[in-house]
Amino acid sequence: MNLLRPLSLASIAVIVSASGIAFADTPTPAPDSTAPVVRVGSATITEGQLEQKFAPQLYDAEKNLYMTKESLATQMARDMLFDQAAKAAGMSREAWEKKEIGDKVGSPTEQEIDDIIQRMGGAQAKSNPAQAAAMRPQAAAYLQQQKRAQLESDLYKDLSAKTTVQMLLVKPVAPRVDVPFNAKLNPSKGPKNAPVTIVEFTDFECPWCKRSQPTLQQVEATYGDKLRLIAHNFPLPMHPRAEPAAEAAMCAKEQNKYWEYRDKLFDKQELSDADFKRYAQELKLNEKKFDKCLAEHKYANAVKEDQALGEKLGVNGTPTFFVNGVKIGYTEIDGTVKDELNNQHKG
Repeated sequence: MNLLRPLSLASIAVIVSASGIAFADTPTPAPDSTAPVVRVGSATITEGQLEQKFAPQLYDAEKNLYMTKESLATQMARDMLFDQAAKAAGMSREAWEKKEIGDKVGSPTEQEIDDIIQRMGGAQAKSNPAQAAAMRPQAAAYLQQQKRAQLESDLYKDLSAKTTVQMLLVKPVAPRVDVPFNAKLNPSKGPKNAPVTIVEFTDFECPWCKRSQPTLQQVEATYGDKLRLIAHNFPLPMHPRAEPAAEAAMCAKEQNKYWEYRDKLFDKQELSDADFKRYAQELKLNEKKFDKCLAEHKYANAVKEDQALGEKLGVNGTPTFFVNGVKIGYTEIDGTVKDELNNQHKG
């Protein structure tokens, strides 16, 4: 399969017609898989060999380019619609935006500012009034920026409902990769023959991994026996407690409590050695066996093997998910699972 289809920003054309606005894209032909990309002495590495070995990484690069182009194209469409609306109102663009957006932003309430400070600074801001006070201008500015962005988005949506805006950029096709699974080591749940398998690479100290859990749980609740979930550890270097937390979770797996234990790790992300032992007590694990497992770093190599596998598959951050071999972010889980089930039903 040819993964790359180079897309040039110069290929974006804006078409204005009586029927509305559309974006036309003229992708250059897919590269010839036999074309040489590197010569080492008398040996040659071809485009196809490069794609076969690094398909996930190359897809990430193409997806990033697509998302950049989509964002820029949407910005162009918005500017065109806003210019048209301002002209129809007999106003300059600046005056029209002030009337329709700027004057409606307003100032955030004290409660809204308090809430965002709590989210930004957490317990430290709550216990340090001086720090919380210093954060107020930044929090207020952030909230105003968010309000303005929402108003712009809503206005663009209203205008595009009246004038057709059709995005015609070619979305890159994600490669399907085979994610190896060790039944003795990797935690899993759900039927082995489930039509959809979700493979997760996670870090117990990662805030985004914690944020992904409600989404994952909702998908499990929605699709039930149609899903199988497999977990891999991928502690990031900047999270010093992520690797010991992964080892602790694997020690809990020995006693068939992996999923319950990981819920506790994610709950407040309190990850000291004392916390690990406390969670074991709360789950009524055999504490002597758990402590021995943890002290001996029994699963340190298994965690490193998961990391190496993730790197090979192009995992460069957490959380990363593979749904039936397709690499996605956590916000895409529900839609991807739904698409997989629908495609299998059609097939």
